[in-house]
Amino acid sequence: QHYPTMLPRALLRNLLQFWQRGRRPLAAAVVVAWIVHYLRGVRRVQVHLANRAAGGTASSARGRTARIVERCGSLKMRYWPTWYAHTALQQLMLLGLKELRARFLQRNPYRRQILDLRDGAKIALDWVVPPAGDDFPASVSGPVCVLLHGAIQDSASVTMKDLARALAKRGLTVVVMNRRGYGDVRLESSSAKMAMFGFDEDLDEVLLEVGRSVPGRDVAVVGFSCGSGFAGRYAGTRSHLSAWGAPSAPAAARHMPRLLCAVAYDPGYDVSPEGAVSRISAPYSWVMNWSVK
Repeated sequence: QHYPTMLPRALLRNLLQFWQRGRRPLAAAVVVAWIVHYLRGVRRVQVHLANRAAGGTASSARGRTARIVERCGSLKMRYWPTWYAHTALQQLMLLGLKELRARFLQRNPYRRQILDLRDGAKIALDWVVPPAGDDFPASVSGPVCVLLHGAIQDSASVTMKDLARALAKRGLTVVVMNRRGYGDVRLESSSAKMAMFGFDEDLDEVLLEVGRSVPGRDVAVVGFSCGSGFAGRYAGTRSHLSAWGAPSAPAAARHMPRLLCAVAYDPGYDVSPEGAVSRISAPYSWVMNWSVK
């Protein structure tokens, strides 16, 4: 009558003894497997330039890009993923935890301003000013950093909040531009339009507002993910605003700040409808669709 109760105890005892004898080899095997899997993710950065056979402007641009690559060591280094989260799924889970931290455990760093655009639409600008008494004093000559968020996030995302805080701690004034339909600002039917990569005319009005709020300062446009495409396109179409050339009369007359640089942070490549976006599989595609809609 004691057999049914003795069998589980004996089985548990045997399993415990097996675990005690084999846990070190098992742990070693797990560590070795982790290292091998990690090393498979190490990649050397590859930069592809324009076709050598291209002439004229394309050839000149290629030469300029080659000189930039040659002087920028990070573009020739190996990429070593974060050792504790080196796969896409692990990084997505880590990002989710960071989002929870930013939204529920940290104080909102922003001062919000609603900007009325010319066509009647409204967008939200979220400002972060350098803290008083910080180790990095507020910069009176450094640029105002205009941050452009990604496709499935806005100023509330952990990426924008952490980046804005880091720049403000270094004495820089920061403003996050929420594109149309983002930042909990509703699209009105009379002016409803939106684009994943934003509208250059909207950023024109944001820069004008920056010029009114913080006069005499250059701007650095910093884009993340889709925002990096927005930033790069804007720098190309607004070359007359460059801080590296003579100021143009229209920009000076309208108090438009000059564009010091455009920064692409985690840019996306091959973003055509038939490109990388079409190859995103579930569950990542579900997350993207839900976030965008």
